[in-house]
Amino acid sequence: YENMNNLYQRIWAYSESNFTFDLSFDLFQGKLYSSAYISSWEVHTSQHEHYKHCLLVKAKCPSDGCNVKMLKQNLGQHIKEECQFKKQPQPIMEIGDAQLADVVEEITMLEITSYDGTYFWAIENYERRLQDAVAGRSLFINSPPFYMCQFGYKVRARVYLNGDGMGKGTHLSLFFVVMRGAYDALLPWPFQQKVSFKLINQTGGQHVIDSFRPDPNSSSFQRPTSNMNIASGCPLFVPKSMVHSRGHIKDGTVFIKIAVETNGLPIY
Repeated sequence: YENMNNLYQRIWAYSESNFTFDLSFDLFQGKLYSSAYISSWEVHTSQHEHYKHCLLVKAKCPSDGCNVKMLKQNLGQHIKEECQFKKQPQPIMEIGDAQLADVVEEITMLEITSYDGTYFWAIENYERRLQDAVAGRSLFINSPPFYMCQFGYKVRARVYLNGDGMGKGTHLSLFFVVMRGAYDALLPWPFQQKVSFKLINQTGGQHVIDSFRPDPNSSSFQRPTSNMNIASGCPLFVPKSMVHSRGHIKDGTVFIKIAVETNGLPIY
């Protein structure tokens, strides 16, 4: 009994520091067992797998010398367009690196493909990025590209934190971009789906919402012949002052929901 009890105590101490198992010792039958072994392990494994692939957890930029941390969904774009510490490819490797970047982008898009036409875009470090926009260092930010449904249009959003066109200097301008995608041959053109933008109020207040229907005669909504079409959208989406004063920024991050109507699209 004493030997078994000591064994139980050692296993219990180990389990408390390493696992979430509910270990029990049956003194009458002399059996050591875990009443929740399978379910606890399954939950632990499920959470671990989700965390590894979740795009809404923060990760550090892998470039040596760069200490930026951001949501995984924005990390690829940071490395490609913003990181000052990324390694410049040697000329002999340029083609290989470009191909690798394309593969990484395609994998990322598969992970964030929408199945109902909606996509949540987290824009981190809002104040710093706004200062960059005001100073002219970085006029706009592109969202990661995504497919609006499983075999749908490839699109992205673009935001000018210091405004563009009629909204320059006074408004946050928000635009929609149709990109060349893998399924364009299966889709109707020009693009005619209703597009809605929503700036999320993170304090329970009123969201900022705007929407538009594409002009079928605009070059912005024809089938792309290059990587992406000209952006089109809402230059007066929301006054800059309202973004700061109405609870849309929390922990330095704003969230924008992009919703694209999927009615009428072909189903294969």
